[in-house]
Amino acid sequence: MWPSSSRFLTRLRAGEDQIDDRRPERVIAISRIVLAAAALFAVYIDPPEPAHFTNVVRLMLFGYLVYGVLIWVRLRWRQLGPRVIAVLHLIDIVFPVVVAFFSGGPRSPFFLFFFFAIVWSAFRWGSVESIATAAATMLMLIGETLLMGFTGRGLNGSAIESAELNRIFLRCVYLAMLGAMLGMLGEREKEWRAEQSLINRVLKSIRAERGFGETMHFVVREFLRLYRGTRAVAVIQALTTGRFYQYELYRDRPNEHPSFIEIFGEEGRLRMLPDRPPAFYVLGTSDESQDTHWISLDQNGQVSHSQYRSPARYFAYGPTDSALCIGFQFGNEWSGRLMLVGARLGPKREDELKFAEKLMRGIGPAVYSVYLVRRLRNRISAVERARVARELHDGAIQSLIAVEMQVDVLRRQASENSDRLADDLERIQQLLREQVLEMRELMQQLKPAEVSPDQFLDFLGNTIERFRRDTGINATLQSEVKEVDLTPQQCRELGRIVQEALVNVRKHSGAGNVMVDLDRRNGHLVLTIEDDGRGFGFTGRLNSEQLTAARLGPTIIQERVRSMSGELEIESVPGKGARLQVALPRKGNRAHG
Repeated sequence: MWPSSSRFLTRLRAGEDQIDDRRPERVIAISRIVLAAAALFAVYIDPPEPAHFTNVVRLMLFGYLVYGVLIWVRLRWRQLGPRVIAVLHLIDIVFPVVVAFFSGGPRSPFFLFFFFAIVWSAFRWGSVESIATAAATMLMLIGETLLMGFTGRGLNGSAIESAELNRIFLRCVYLAMLGAMLGMLGEREKEWRAEQSLINRVLKSIRAERGFGETMHFVVREFLRLYRGTRAVAVIQALTTGRFYQYELYRDRPNEHPSFIEIFGEEGRLRMLPDRPPAFYVLGTSDESQDTHWISLDQNGQVSHSQYRSPARYFAYGPTDSALCIGFQFGNEWSGRLMLVGARLGPKREDELKFAEKLMRGIGPAVYSVYLVRRLRNRISAVERARVARELHDGAIQSLIAVEMQVDVLRRQASENSDRLADDLERIQQLLREQVLEMRELMQQLKPAEVSPDQFLDFLGNTIERFRRDTGINATLQSEVKEVDLTPQQCRELGRIVQEALVNVRKHSGAGNVMVDLDRRNGHLVLTIEDDGRGFGFTGRLNSEQLTAARLGPTIIQERVRSMSGELEIESVPGKGARLQVALPRKGNRAHG
């Protein structure tokens, strides 16, 4: 069993921005001034006993009044630091003991000053500080009584009798009760305010500009900080497709930005823990032979406790002695669970579990809104690119083709009269053809390439056929793959790689033949593009790391392969051709979008 955690209030306020908030201390300063002025007025109307210390008591109260005014003036210009506030609080505790020593001891009318210190300790901090303040006042009150008893009649000339001892005892009981009650109320009120402040701060930080991935990173990092887990694992299911994705973040690597990893088959369903409540906290061990303690929260917010031996799959997230799990749903498209491995809850575990569920429920719509905004922007961008592509096809490309045809007619007519003019027109015609091809390639890049796995092979076939028709280069497609088990995002990236490679073949290789092959090898989907052109500026076979270190190869293709956690190899034989090979693992691929 690990030691008790620190207070939940401390952890709630641990991430807050330091702001210049002087209002609580101003309220306390004004209350201090009012209390001192009222006590000073009461002393002038009814002087305390013994009479020979009346002027001393008046002077002390006047000094306390001036002290309160100075604190109030200071707060109008700048905020007080934590150490200064602690010193002020200590003075508020000690002052009533000193003034009571000169104004009747246990019978002193300034007992109310003790209440002032206890009330504002609860207002400033919470239950622990309030109870500590009550205990300090009790000890000082008892110490003062004992001191006056040792001195016989004391400084005020009165004897300490049994009745006064009973009065001291009752006052200590009052102080203890006041400290406990006000402390609990103050602690709960501050927890509520800190909870709302944390939710508002997280919501304020969720912006569409961050994107869905960065937003999830921020939210998961906040949960890790609040509940002090060693690792966070978010498992999300796309309800429309049934696919599962996993996101991991480690507390000791908060600046790392991992991507979502797709989980295939039954493993994804089991990681969603379908037979467990929406939120729960488990405290125990990964050893199946020992019982674990479960605190569960159902759909209605009801808390239940259970003890039983847990199946090993509940700890598939890694060996741990505790874990906190919160379920969530983003609209009708995404549902998931956030597992905080090694999470630490304080003594009020049920309240902390409820707040974890409340926090996720509060920020869930904001995260989903970010996803919808980003998707809407992508769709608007795709529509705009398609519009530009249509305008290029219907406008600039058609005009270039018409000009090229007219130049061809002029070249044929001029060939009979002037060979030189025919050569110039042929160069112009070739330039126009190049521009038409460039424009068509640009148009294809502008068009959205949202390709589903069952359409991927047809997409490759159409792309290669269009390339063969436009360039005259003999391009063929070979595929031993009948079903493509990739995500739509991976199909899009792989399609863009084929387009980029074919453009490079046309521009730079001078090849007459190019072949695109799709195959499965050793659990990988392998794409190979081979031509018989000039090759690259090196001889041999290089992988991604070697290409990057030597600054060789197509940079755009390298970035696309890296984004899918794939492997890239390029084999080059100058003067004889080149082969580009991309291998993607069939499981554990990164998902983007």
